Amino acid sequence: GNISSEDRRVLIGLLDKLYKQLYGDIKLFKEEGVANMLAEKLVLDFEIIREKTKQENTVEIAKEMLRDGESIEKIMKWTKLSADAIHKLQMKAN
Repeated sequence: GNISSEDRRVLIGLLDKLYKQLYGDIKLFKEEGVANMLAEKLVLDFEIIREKTKQENTVEIAKEMLRDGESIEKIMKWTKLSADAIHKLQMKAN
């Protein structure tokens, strides 16, 4: 959650340079697009981490709203969680 788009771009660029330095002389790396596959996987991994962090933050917000006595409807509106997901959080808290 703390990595900006610019940070992500820089990290991917640095990792790309590292891969080229380590594996640049390997024929497979050059000819079969291994470098491109690695870069695509890196981008995908960052997206997965960002989405997981977003979901974890949403759950924490819902828990805090439950502790504050907010209604299920209001929590649903602000977090976009289902009523069932909120009820499960509520049951775990009790």
